[in-house]
Amino acid sequence: MEISNNCKIVRERQKYLETITQFVEEKKQQLNKVLEKLGLSEEELLKNQAKTTCPYNKDHIVPTNSFKKHVEKCRLLSAGYQIDELPAQLQDVDFCYENL
Repeated sequence: MEISNNCKIVRERQKYLETITQFVEEKKQQLNKVLEKLGLSEEELLKNQAKTTCPYNKDHIVPTNSFKKHVEKCRLLSAGYQIDELPAQLQDVDFCYENL
């Protein structure tokens, strides 16, 4: 009787594991679709890139490779300039996140 119960428990655990595995795979596929729409890949997302905190706004954490450009823009904005008064190359809010 005990062996029968153990077999039943093992089967239930295997079924549960299969359910979890299927769930994880579905979520991974959904995530990959979102990343694809954003023009990213799983590898790019997981890549650990150095980031630096902006001296003008502690909430701005930007990739180190675009830090200089970000600081220039943030300095002007914190000095009271409006976004449309900035040089054209600084008006693009996405420049800080290129080549992530």
